[in-house]
Amino acid sequence: MKKIFTLFAAAATAISVSAEVKTVDVSITWPMAKAVETTDPDTGEPKTSYSNDLTPVITAGYAEYMTVGEPVLGSEIAWGNPRNTNGMIEALVQPTEQVKAATEGHSLSFVVTPNAGYTFKATKLTLKANVIGTGGGNYDLTYTVGGNPNTLAENFHPNRNNEDNDYYSTLSYDLTGAASESALDVTFMIYNLANNKQMGFSDVVITGELTGDFPTTEPTEPSEPSTDALMSWDFTKWSEATVANLKAGSNWSDIEKADDTEPTEATKDNCFWQVSYAEGKNAEGYLTANDVVIEELKGLVYTNEKTNRSLAIAVNYPETSLGTYHGPAYLWLGSKEINYFVIPGVPAGATIKMGVESHKNTDARGVELSVNGETLKAPNGSAVELPTTYAEQEWLVPATAAATNDVQIYNTNGCHIYFITVTGDSSTSAISNVAVDENAPVEYYNLQGVRVENPANGLYIKRQGSSVSKVIIR
Repeated sequence: MKKIFTLFAAAATAISVSAEVKTVDVSITWPMAKAVETTDPDTGEPKTSYSNDLTPVITAGYAEYMTVGEPVLGSEIAWGNPRNTNGMIEALVQPTEQVKAATEGHSLSFVVTPNAGYTFKATKLTLKANVIGTGGGNYDLTYTVGGNPNTLAENFHPNRNNEDNDYYSTLSYDLTGAASESALDVTFMIYNLANNKQMGFSDVVITGELTGDFPTTEPTEPSEPSTDALMSWDFTKWSEATVANLKAGSNWSDIEKADDTEPTEATKDNCFWQVSYAEGKNAEGYLTANDVVIEELKGLVYTNEKTNRSLAIAVNYPETSLGTYHGPAYLWLGSKEINYFVIPGVPAGATIKMGVESHKNTDARGVELSVNGETLKAPNGSAVELPTTYAEQEWLVPATAAATNDVQIYNTNGCHIYFITVTGDSSTSAISNVAVDENAPVEYYNLQGVRVENPANGLYIKRQGSSVSKVIIR
């Protein structure tokens, strides 16, 4: 009999804090409205209602350098009841009386002011808008910076909220001008709208460049990479071969929606959606492109049996109308409540770490991990919270679990995964202190969890009976 031990290396890092003048990309998002999940007091059944969500969300780390408030209504405009229009949760505005042209008091404004010593140069405005139950409703759109007004749109009529008109308009406006220390004011002047009709707005986002003195935290000595990974996947670097196969394969497309015929400028060759969840995987359940296993996903068993065009591979897609993301490349688990992947053969006592990010940074979205239907918790025993912005999160497979386990990855709603690592824990007897049956057959796996029949020189996962360890074969 013999024992197996797992060793770990740790690196200490000294931190220094300084300040420097630099320019950073910043986005300000007004969600406008949100869904609220409640329980019907009469039936006890789940119930969804909607409420305004007007508080701005600023790119993490930069809110203290800007003054941004809720959108401001003119004196002759009032908030209506928020609603869900074909998936767009929107805030509604309604005039007290109908006017035929842009008129003082019939306005909706968004104001961004950099704090003293900082400048802000706006670059883009994106939003969704519609009119509710009417063929009327127009707006003029202006933005003013440094006292200079600029016209973005005149007499624009957003789509009506029905299928024939695509339910709403998705809009993008370029904002140009010099960086300024003064306020940026974006104003919609609303007219030709009856006093019993509404115009809807959702996901209003202003992006731009903020310049000033920002404290920086830098390691004086670089951290050494972890050496204890049993399995690992990196979704921040998609190889040229993978991208070529995504372009050539019939089951991947850079067109997001099935009804569209052409990719957008942003998605072309940059983001690829899986056309059919039922096609494009091999006998082991690994995803393929152009009939070739996608190397970066090899070892993850694909289990989505619910939604087409929900999984996407982002090669260079750093922002959408919903925000700017942690990085340009990631695995996008779209739609919601889908069992997407299984990590096979995870030993009891292992820790799974993932870089996770909500696709919509105003909503808490992410993944839940489970074994045999039991939700995994963090190593400290607490529930793993759903993130709104990028977070590196950990789940522990209990030491009392089976020797090896299939871990299910389930998304609560659209989110991004940047990496997955599975590490052992030397304090867990299930891995580090298990007797080995010398008569049990030996199996070898690479670091992506793929079984290897005849391992050559390199680092492998060795499984013999109920024992799992990492070994170097020379």
